[in-house]
Amino acid sequence: SGHELTGAAVGSWVYAISKVAGSSIRGIDYGRKLELTAPRDTVSLCMIVRDAEQSITRAILSVVDFVDEVVIALDPNTRDRTRERLAELQADFPQVPFKVFEGKSPIEIGFDAARNRTIDESCGDWILWIDADEEVIGASNIVRLLRPGAFNAYSIAQHHMSRIPTTVIAVDYPCRLFRRDSGARFYGVVHEHPEVKIGSAVPHTHMLGDVSILHHGYVDEKARRGRFHRNLPLLMRDIEQNPDRIINKFLYLRDLSQSIAFEGQQTGDVSQNMVASAHKAIDLFDVLIDTNPMMRMTLDAVPYYSTAVATLMLPSAFHARISVDTKKDELPGVKAEVSVEGLFHNREIYKKLLARIAQETTVNYDEAYL
Repeated sequence: SGHELTGAAVGSWVYAISKVAGSSIRGIDYGRKLELTAPRDTVSLCMIVRDAEQSITRAILSVVDFVDEVVIALDPNTRDRTRERLAELQADFPQVPFKVFEGKSPIEIGFDAARNRTIDESCGDWILWIDADEEVIGASNIVRLLRPGAFNAYSIAQHHMSRIPTTVIAVDYPCRLFRRDSGARFYGVVHEHPEVKIGSAVPHTHMLGDVSILHHGYVDEKARRGRFHRNLPLLMRDIEQNPDRIINKFLYLRDLSQSIAFEGQQTGDVSQNMVASAHKAIDLFDVLIDTNPMMRMTLDAVPYYSTAVATLMLPSAFHARISVDTKKDELPGVKAEVSVEGLFHNREIYKKLLARIAQETTVNYDEAYL
């Protein structure tokens, strides 16, 4: 009865085989048989939405042809025509089940609890989660992953787009697609992430190279500052509830740096509040070097730490550019490259970061690769 957009056959098939005298039936092509007869896993698109009338269409259209159901928790504080727009989309795609229900405000219960509710209301073998201000590029490539395999989850490059200035602000790689039976749940009042327990990523997660997500929530400075003021109180709640959550230390350092920059732009001076925030940020950076298992996150923190150092105008501060490339001749595929530049408040913190970089870029060279 035709084919899906991915090229997979759709419908039921009946085969009749007649053996002609003097001929033989060829052997079974098991690869072809598996492709045609083994059902793929199902995937649920899970979203939490508020006041998304202007963006929800783009988000859903980017992926609706490749999911088996759409599950949306609608924030009860929604004031625009999001409900009506979702009803129109549901009518446009009658072949895809839509489940739109009134959830609770993530500002009140936390973004983790709000997203976990969408998991509970879904039924797919896999969970794909995005926001209304995002769109998936290359969604058709997700379908080939929906089968039994070695991986429990996939991280997808998330590009944070900006219109003013016109650039990609940053790229990160959150886990966006995971198996229901992996045991993953969302953790974090804000900046939530699927994990098997708090601080423990879904095991056997693989990074996708042919799928990406464009995030349009930070298109200009007004939008960025609005998110900052919304998220900071939630982050403080999460720090109180989960004091050992490593990512919170990075996020708090980042937000302290941003608050210093915002206040400095408004006043043109360095206040006591900015000085206090700078000292907190420096202390957090020191902790990150010692405790953060992710080297990339520590390196990403250097610009925020540098802002704090610049605020204090310490006579001991100095600039440094660190560039490290390591490789081993007998292991051509095992190499590491690190490049980072920043302002350091003393030699001790600089040497500590150098030691961490040296350890991380050579960690595999004492192992046996045979």
